[in-house]
Amino acid sequence: MKKLTYSALFLAILGVGIVGCKKEQLTLDSSVNNKVSNELMLKSIGSEIPLISNPRDVSDYFTNENDADDTEMARKLHEIAVIARPLFINGTFNQYVIENAKLRDNSCVDLNVFTNSATLRSQAYDQSVFDALKLKVNSTILTHRPINTESNGELETYLPAIFVANIDKADPTKKPIFSAGTYVNNELSGVESYQDYIVAWFSNDNGGFTEILINEETAMSTTHPIFILDNAEVAITQRAKSTIKYKVPVEAKNMETAWYSAHEFKINHRYDNTTKSEFCITGAHINNNGEASLICKKSNGTFDTWKKIKEIHKNSIGQMQFQWEQFCNNDVTPFASNYVFWNTYERDWAKSEKDLGSATKNGITIYLIGRRQYTSEWYAYDPGQVNNNMADLSYIYLNWAKWHDNSKGQFRIWRIQP
Repeated sequence: MKKLTYSALFLAILGVGIVGCKKEQLTLDSSVNNKVSNELMLKSIGSEIPLISNPRDVSDYFTNENDADDTEMARKLHEIAVIARPLFINGTFNQYVIENAKLRDNSCVDLNVFTNSATLRSQAYDQSVFDALKLKVNSTILTHRPINTESNGELETYLPAIFVANIDKADPTKKPIFSAGTYVNNELSGVESYQDYIVAWFSNDNGGFTEILINEETAMSTTHPIFILDNAEVAITQRAKSTIKYKVPVEAKNMETAWYSAHEFKINHRYDNTTKSEFCITGAHINNNGEASLICKKSNGTFDTWKKIKEIHKNSIGQMQFQWEQFCNNDVTPFASNYVFWNTYERDWAKSEKDLGSATKNGITIYLIGRRQYTSEWYAYDPGQVNNNMADLSYIYLNWAKWHDNSKGQFRIWRIQP
């Protein structure tokens, strides 16, 4: 077995010394039943990962001129990621991270819990790196103040966490791709074509790391674990994964039920540095029997917990968009005992799910979530107000349409008659 070495520069960045590794068989925490060796025989990065080199220094992407807290957040997450990434070069923690991330709606593992585990420390290839990570996590405060007027101005506080972006496909026997979740600012020269790409690394044969750019298509199609350092919401990271099973809906079939679609909408805020904002919707239907069903029908005809409405160019922020988009095909009669809850938001595929509101009706509670950088990046409703803002389908049915307005934008839902 080759002993891994790191450059003097990397040691200087970490502020710790690298010590020799031990060949020994160890077990994960009790939450993971099966044993893994200290070094898994990881499958190398294959042709499924396009090797796109990052043409600029990663620090070029930190600055958000409209949001100083976002700039600081990007820097802090990068610093933590650089310290953490050597711990994941040999697969020791792959199984632990993947299995524990599956227990949360946001697919995250709290780094405070991770670094405070004596069992995990004993398994580390290099315990000095583990200790350096713990010190960094304990000394880093992740906060963000919302930049839009619909938020109440309270400081948002987050946990440093590892987000498994491809949780449903991640194979613990394969070499992980590690990232700080830094999006390429495709407003800069030389990277204009890299809309929605992030900077990522994988360990190479020289004991260092190869820096690449990946997009959502690559991340969601590969079985190599995609581990992203993330600012995770406290509540969603600490609560157990929701056990609600959303059904594929019974779609409206007659004149009485009709269905509902959006047509006019606009957003008044651009939250990041990318050229286009991914305007998305999430929602669910609680029927009179206390069953939850999906409402979002994607272009391929399948139902999901969310869907993209439109990518809105930065020059179109504040301008009304006109596009028919299905809102709800469900059979929602009688109106008095059927409830549809929804929200719209700007989606960031490489960020963990954040709360978009919860609602309780007919003996069941549903949780709306969406991948985005910050909790405040919603458009329709403050998540805390979703329970009081069910879709007024009775009004829309009688009056044909209804506007939903606030300072963040507008959204109009129409009745569509079969």
